Formats: sequence, C-alpha cells, structure tokens
Amino acid sequence: MIILAFENQINVSLQIKDNIYYNNTSLVGGYQTSSDPKLVGGVVKINRHYDVLNREISYNADGIGNEFDPVFNTYTGQYIPTNIEEIHVFINNVQITNFTLAGSVTINDPLVLDDVVTIKLLYSIEVDDSNFVNPSSNSLSVNSFISFLKNNKFNKKSVKGYYAEVKFINNSNEKAELFSIGSEISESSK
Repeated sequence: MIILAFENQINVSLQIKDNIYYNNTSLVGGYQTSSDPKLVGGVVKINRHYDVLNREISYNADGIGNEFDPVFNTYTGQYIPTNIEEIHVFINNVQITNFTLAGSVTINDPLVLDDVVTIKLLYSIEVDDSNFVNPSSNSLSVNSFISFLKNNKFNKKSVKGYYAEVKFINNSNEKAELFSIGSEISESSK
C-alpha cells in the first residue's frame, strides 16, 4: 500500500477503484510539460477529512517533553492519524522530518522552551501498489503530478448530476458570433 498525501482537498469525483497515475514534468519552451503517465494502482481508501474541524494543532514546547498528541476534533468526536504520511510537522514554522508517530508525535530533535510545534493534517489517498515498480529514472516523487482515471466499469456515462446551468457573457467590444452550443444528456433513473 502506498499513501499519497496532499495539503489541498482531493478532487470530489475521485472514487474507490479509480486508477492513480503520476507524471514528472519538465520545463520546455517556458511551459511545464509531461508525457507517458505511469500507473501507480487502484484507490483503496480516500481520507478527505470532511468532518475534521481543525486541520492544524499548535503546541508551545515546555523545554522538557518532546511528545505531542495529534488529536483533531471532528463533528462526532476525534480523529487521530495512524500513518506518518498523513501529517506535516513544523517547529517554529520550519517543516521537519525527524519525528515518529506512534499514537503521539515524538520530535527527535531537541526542543527549547516556547518552541512552537505545529502538526498539520493532510488529505490522503491509499493506493494498491502491488503491481507498481517505481523506476530508477523518472520515478514517483513528492514533485510528481498526480492524476486519476475513472473506473469505466462503474462510470459508463459522462458527466453526472441533476441539472446544469450555463451563462454565456461576451465582454468584447467587437462583434462575436456563437455558432453552436451542445450537451450530452442521458437519463439514468426516474
């Protein structure tokens, strides 16, 4: 299992069993370009944390202890991360990686009185990587562009929803013509 974590919210249309791909971009002609997306695997779990009220917790170090509880409040109780990939830890606004997570976050660097320790909860996707081999060149990294492909076994139609509303505005001072407007509508249920 591989966990991909993000600071920004995960696309709402991502579902379990969709396939996750990655690309590494390069600067060509002033644009970030990429080719040949590589399959990582199918989505097993999505942690969108819709019910989490606070995605960031801050503590002032007492100069003695180095353990901090990553307990995030939810509408129905609390959420405690279980994977180190689910959080970012900062000391005085500088991100660190020298920590462990086993119920509480243990900082492995010395802390001084009034150091500010901040723990941020990330959005994450758990992916079945049983068939994924990370190549030595052009490998999956923290800088990779992540995309997904809907599972066509369950998503046979195009856009889903109850209604759509479109507004066309022409802000040009010059003449403009609209030649065609089209849409695809498929009734899926009554």
